[in-house]
Amino acid sequence: MTDIPYSIFTCLGFFLCLAPAYFNWKIPGRPWATLIFIGWICVFNGLSFVDSVIWSGPDPEEWWDGKIYCDITSRIKSVFQIGLPAAGIGICRFLADATNPNPATTDLVHTKFRRNMIDLFLGIGLPLINMALKIIVNPSRYWIQGVGGCTGVTDLSWPSILLYHIWCPFLSIVAAIYASNFCSASMLM
Repeated sequence: MTDIPYSIFTCLGFFLCLAPAYFNWKIPGRPWATLIFIGWICVFNGLSFVDSVIWSGPDPEEWWDGKIYCDITSRIKSVFQIGLPAAGIGICRFLADATNPNPATTDLVHTKFRRNMIDLFLGIGLPLINMALKIIVNPSRYWIQGVGGCTGVTDLSWPSILLYHIWCPFLSIVAAIYASNFCSASMLM
């Protein structure tokens, strides 16, 4: 059940994320949301590569049971779908503010600090809160699938919709609203 292209591209994706993370780190006044966004992609690709190597054997009976490792990585993978659009909100907010044709005269240090704290909450805090709430709707700790490795399991019930499944579409809609503000503001220039 080996999927060599998947393993190659997840490894390549991991290493391709390192250069943008480094150069973005060097930019003064950067929004933290870009680093959080790159971090989520880098971590997900790294975990996917490791999982595709560990669980690539053809016989599921011979696979490692993944205790402790899967407890951690399945939680990280399951909140990836919340952390990525949440960090996207921060990027779109920054772009909408940067292209605002009528910027308010505010203290830039406080504005930058406030923007970074919001980005930190959205990109890391909200996924951590969701990770804790997901315990309520977990029927089991994790599930191991071939090549994909450790995967979080979510109960199919209405509480799981409210606590877990609704966040990705909701955060994506909020990011789209900020992105539309960015597009409309950049067309006015």
